[in-house]
Amino acid sequence: MKFLYFGHSRLFYDTDEEKKALVIIRENFPNHRILNPNTQKHQDGCRKIMKEQPGTEMEYFINLTKMCEIGIFLPKSRRMWTPGSATEAKRMMKDGKPVFVINLKKGIVEPIKRKIKNYTFEEHAEYLKEVGNKYV
Repeated sequence: MKFLYFGHSRLFYDTDEEKKALVIIRENFPNHRILNPNTQKHQDGCRKIMKEQPGTEMEYFINLTKMCEIGIFLPKSRRMWTPGSATEAKRMMKDGKPVFVINLKKGIVEPIKRKIKNYTFEEHAEYLKEVGNKYV
C-alpha cells in the first residue's frame, strides 16, 4: 500500500476542517493510506523525542514524511504556512516527492502554485498560546 502524508498545523487538530480535509484526501487518493500526525501514536513519539533531545521534535515528523510517496498539506492560509507544515512540505519537495495543498472552500486537492512562505516557530508558538491551543 502507498502512503501519503497529511501535513497540517496543530491549529487544525480535532476540528471540522481536519475532518473535511480527510474526506477530500480519501476521495482524491483512495488507493493511499493516510499518515496523519494527529494520532496518539505520533503525539507520543514526538513527546518522547522532545524529552530525550529538546528542540528536535520536527525530526520525528520529517521522518514520517520519508515513509510517504505524496505530501498533502492544509496550510493556515494560502499566503502563510505554519513553520512545521512548511518544513515538512519543503523537505518532501527537496526529496522530489509531489506535494499538494487542500482547498477546503473548493473541496479539492491542487498542486502548490507558489513559493511557501511561513511564520517562524516562535511566532507560531506565541499565536497558539494566544488562541489557547491545547497542543502547545
